[in-house]
Amino acid sequence: MKKGILILFLLLTICSKAKGQDSLVVDSSHYIQVCLILDVSGSMSGLLNQAQSQIWKLLSYINRFERDGQKTNIELAVISYGNQGYESNHHIKLVSTFNTNIDSIAEYLFQLTSSGGNEYCGYAIQTALDSLTWRKENAFKFLFIAGNEKFNQGEWSYELACENAVRDSVIVNSIYCGDYENGIKESWALAATLGKGGYSNINQDIKTEEFTTPYDSKIIYLYHDFLATFLKNYTSKPTLPDNVYILKGGEIAPAYRDLIIYKYYNNSDKDLIDDFEHQGYSLDNLPIENLPADLQKLNEQNLKRKLFQIAQKRATARAALDLYIQKIEEYQEITLGPRMKENTLDMAIEVLIYDQLKREGFVLKN
Repeated sequence: MKKGILILFLLLTICSKAKGQDSLVVDSSHYIQVCLILDVSGSMSGLLNQAQSQIWKLLSYINRFERDGQKTNIELAVISYGNQGYESNHHIKLVSTFNTNIDSIAEYLFQLTSSGGNEYCGYAIQTALDSLTWRKENAFKFLFIAGNEKFNQGEWSYELACENAVRDSVIVNSIYCGDYENGIKESWALAATLGKGGYSNINQDIKTEEFTTPYDSKIIYLYHDFLATFLKNYTSKPTLPDNVYILKGGEIAPAYRDLIIYKYYNNSDKDLIDDFEHQGYSLDNLPIENLPADLQKLNEQNLKRKLFQIAQKRATARAALDLYIQKIEEYQEITLGPRMKENTLDMAIEVLIYDQLKREGFVLKN
C-alpha cells in the first residue's frame, strides 16, 4: 500500500513538471496599496503643494510597517478630480496606476496644476475602483480622498461608491481641507464611515517650505559621497523638477531632503563593493571584469587595497548620513514639532493608516 502511494506521488510530480509547474510558489509577501485622490480645482493649490512636497516623507513612514516579521511592498496610485480640462470624464484624471516607482509618480504629481472644475467625489472613488488593479490576496488596500467641497456632488452616488469599495475590501478615508465640523456637515465623515475608514481634516494653507532644518544641505553632500562609492552605473539618484530644489531664501527644499532620506533608506541596489565586504574583503569569486578599466589594471594587492578604501569611504558616508538624519529628526521633533504636527496631508494620512494597519497586525518599526 505504501509503495502504491509513493508511486502515485511520483507520477503526480512528473505530470506537474511536464506542465512546467516545478513547484508551487506561494507569494507570502504583504502589499499595502494606497490610492490618493486629490482635488485639483482652483482653490486647491495648497493641497497639491502638500501632496507634492510630502510624498517621500509619507512613503518613508509607511515603509516602516512590518507584519509577521516581513517588510511590506508599497504600491501607490494617484487620481485627480475637479480639473476642468477633463470634463468628458467628469473632471477626473488617472494620474498614475499602482506603481512602486515613486520617482515617476512624483514626476506626475509635479506636473499637476490646480484649475476650476466640478468635484464629483462619488465618481472619483468609483474611478479608482474600476481603473486600478487592486490585489486580491495578501494586500491591504487604502483609498484617501481629499478636497473641500460637498461630498455628494455629481450623479454617481458616493454612498454606492463607498459600498462598492467595502465589497472590494478597499478602505475609504476622507480628508477635508477646512474646518472639521464643516467637513462633517458636508458628508465627508459619513463617507468615511460608509467606507469603513476614518475622517480627518487639514489646513491646506500650511506651507511645507517652512519645515527646513540646519542640516538639510549637509545630507545632500553626504548622499552624493555615498553614491560615489558605487562602481556600476548607479541610476537611483534623486530627481526633482528644478524649481523645487532651492527655496527663495537659498535653502534646500524639504521635499528634496525627504527624497534623499527616502532614497537612502530604501536603497536595495548592490554592487561589487557589497560582495567584497560580504566575503570578508576577499577577491575570490568577484567578477573583476565588471570593474572600471582603471581598476582592472591593478595587481591583486593594489586592487584589494583600492576596494577596501572604497568600502571604508562608503561606511564613513553611511555613518555620517545616519548621524545627520538623526539630527534632522531631532530638530523636527523639538524645534519644528508643534508646527509639523498641525493638520497637514501627510500627518492626516499617517494617523489614519497607523490605526488601520495596527488593527491588521502591522507593527511600526523605528
